[in-house]
Amino acid sequence: MDEPWEALLAEAGSQVATWQHNHEVAIFTVIFGKYDILHGPYAGINSYDFYCVTDDPSAVRAPWRAIVVEPGNADPSRLNRLFKFFPHRFLSGYERSVYLDGNVAVLRDPAPFLREQGMDSPVLCLRHPQRNCVYEEVKACVAKGKDDANTIRRQMERFPARIAW
Repeated sequence: MDEPWEALLAEAGSQVATWQHNHEVAIFTVIFGKYDILHGPYAGINSYDFYCVTDDPSAVRAPWRAIVVEPGNADPSRLNRLFKFFPHRFLSGYERSVYLDGNVAVLRDPAPFLREQGMDSPVLCLRHPQRNCVYEEVKACVAKGKDDANTIRRQMERFPARIAW
């Protein structure tokens, strides 16, 4: 990882370290550039510590805690992925962490759902509603312009099989 990314993760971790951890599970989201509006959680969901990694602390309301990161010139989408994929680097005091997209509201206690999905696994990913193949997802990302096509192709070169472009 490049040095600037290391510094961002370290800064986030130092902020979290100053707070008391009340639970074994942290639920977190990442919102940069006012891309999403932070929702809930709703009353009665108090078995988790909630964090929002953001550049706009004014958008964060209790029980969420703002982890304030100054993104500089970083691409908000890539910055989101950095925190999404490396929660162990800034939420290291927790037994588990659960990432939610910024547009997701926690309407009820997620524990039964997480147990049903396999919360005991080291990594839990939910099924995609339309695709079950990473290569098909890559094609869709390129078609939708989710990122630079050449960047996506270079990333896919690290996979064992190749996509026919």
